[in-house]
Amino acid sequence: MLKEIRPLPGTCWSSLTRWLSLPASLLILAAGQIAQSQPVPKLNGLYPEWLQRGTSTELSLQAQDLDGFEMWMLNDATHIFPTNRPPANGSAGIEVGSGGITLNAGELPAGLRLFLSVSGDAPMGTKKIRAVTRNGVSNPLQFFVQDLPQILENGANTNFAGAQRVDLPAGINGKINVSGETDYYRFAARKGQRFIFEVIASQTGSPLDSSLGIHDATGKELARAEDYKNLDSLLDFAAPEDGDYVLSIRDFRYQGGAGHRYHINAGALPFLDSLFPFGAKRGQSAKVEVIGRNLESQTNLDLRIASDAPLGPQELRVKTPAGSSNPLMFVASDLENVFETEPNDSTNTATTITLPASVNGRIQSPKDRDYFKVKVTAGQRWIFEVQAAQFGSLLDAVLVLSKLDGTMLQQNDDAVGADARIDQTFGEAGEYLLQIRDLRNRGGLMFPYRINISMPEGPNFGVSIVGENPKLYRDARAYVRVEASRRGGFGGPVEVVPVDLPPGVEADPVAISPEQTSGLFELRARTNAPLGTFPFKVEARAYLADKMQTRRPRITIPGETASAYLTLLPEAPFQISLLTPTVIMEQKQGADLMAEVKRTAAATQKIQLTLDGWSNDRAQAVTGIEGGGLTINA
Repeated sequence: MLKEIRPLPGTCWSSLTRWLSLPASLLILAAGQIAQSQPVPKLNGLYPEWLQRGTSTELSLQAQDLDGFEMWMLNDATHIFPTNRPPANGSAGIEVGSGGITLNAGELPAGLRLFLSVSGDAPMGTKKIRAVTRNGVSNPLQFFVQDLPQILENGANTNFAGAQRVDLPAGINGKINVSGETDYYRFAARKGQRFIFEVIASQTGSPLDSSLGIHDATGKELARAEDYKNLDSLLDFAAPEDGDYVLSIRDFRYQGGAGHRYHINAGALPFLDSLFPFGAKRGQSAKVEVIGRNLESQTNLDLRIASDAPLGPQELRVKTPAGSSNPLMFVASDLENVFETEPNDSTNTATTITLPASVNGRIQSPKDRDYFKVKVTAGQRWIFEVQAAQFGSLLDAVLVLSKLDGTMLQQNDDAVGADARIDQTFGEAGEYLLQIRDLRNRGGLMFPYRINISMPEGPNFGVSIVGENPKLYRDARAYVRVEASRRGGFGGPVEVVPVDLPPGVEADPVAISPEQTSGLFELRARTNAPLGTFPFKVEARAYLADKMQTRRPRITIPGETASAYLTLLPEAPFQISLLTPTVIMEQKQGADLMAEVKRTAAATQKIQLTLDGWSNDRAQAVTGIEGGGLTINA
């Protein structure tokens, strides 16, 4: 029995009662023998993070609690194949599963070196890898695939005389290991050759604030660059003469450490600065202007967007004989694609558009502003949303909505980063003016924009899985928290149901009433449930306009974005059952929770019970409660 659980003075009454009115099984965790004997696997780091298509690469992996290793799991198992270092006798013991995941038959060796083989047709971009052990699935680590040869720094290149010779183009991978360190790379160039050196570090989580320099053969600095994209540098260099040059990279603040890793796309490579437009409607063709460097004759793309193309942004690269460019995002939409008609820099010359639409234009010159005329009916609600800075435009958009007589209804700047957004419900029918300009009155080719104008989403709902990837012991129960979100005026109940559970695992649907935002999903495993790790899937169901609608969940497990996993374990040495289903307390009052422990014969240790849980706003509600700790003796 957990005695004298007291709210602390000053604890928020509403948050505390919301939390305590949830089923009490959410609030209690058993810590002790189970937690110590069943550690969750964790991946801490991977180096190098960049791989070339069509090659096999040996990587170093920092990880913990990988005892009982079973297999690697990838989000692109069709093109990437992992193995562990073969044993000394040379027999690797590898088996390829039906899902395209390479299975390693042995335990993970100490001092792991991971080998990844990437097929020549693997899509470029971000990939993820996880380790699966008998105790569960790890967090994902990301790595990247591109078509450039990869070079690792040799460690002896920390002074100008020891500059590492590199053949370009290439992807250069290194680390600024100590404070004040500078790494040097020597390369050959022909007169007039235009080199691009693009650092990717802070974009992928490195603390490095890069500073790039170019030096001639005597050490004289010819160029320097910082802060092109956040803290990452971009240096554009045309060689003045034939000969050798030296690239240097350091931290701008002269800091360093094992985590200060970097990747440099280096060479006479194509580079994209901007696209126009940023997107197009599905099922249509689009002429897309490209602006950049080393693009040869590639200035326009004639694209066909399939009617079933995935909605939303995806990476687009330009290919030339010199290789592939950096990626920029291009959007497939269901909105009609329309363009500004110049001149439209005054209220009298405003471009008339029919809603809904995606409006594409440019702030052509300093102090330019573009006007659009829209027609609405009384009571309509429209959302005007700028996409510019998020797609690489230099525009810091200011959006103004007004009546034809100049009376301003709304003005917005920086709703999403530097991009503006207006949400307006119109009280009167008629024509209105929409104006867009740059906050600092700049303009030019690098100032394109896209304004999506649409009505808000109607009544809708969603569900999230919250917490850690669940673990379930045979002949026991486990609980998964699910949260329901309601939008667009929807206020009905939401039912969460299991999908494709492993044999021997049962779960009842969870009904989340209109007054609730979350509930507990109870999983039960029989004694014959198969051991291992399985995808964990649920669906949310609710009635919209008298028709049953189904939604798949959003994953809010740390490090996950699309998938959750359920691990089935052998029978636990002990189980905790709560005999008090619900606790509701007011401030400065106490309550008792009754708990029963069922032990196996081998479970003779002390068992420590502690409280854990969240309020509806995900604050740690246990910070407002005293007591709750209990040791159950052997």
